[in-house]
Amino acid sequence: MNKLRYGCVGAGAIADKKHIMEYSAMENVELVAICDTNAKAAGFLAEKYKMPKVYKDYNEMFAKANKNN
Repeated sequence: MNKLRYGCVGAGAIADKKHIMEYSAMENVELVAICDTNAKAAGFLAEKYKMPKVYKDYNEMFAKANKNN
């Protein structure tokens, strides 16, 4: 079974306490990126949830994700 590759747009409290936390507990989901204009907040969550990519522009994140598929 292929894993769902998840990239989060937004690094606020809801992303941290709800979306990313729940996706990280799913075996069929791979956390691959986070995007927020606040690079510090995005970097914090990327480190916390072991996401390898951090972006400030969601268009760049989606463009790079599409190139990798």
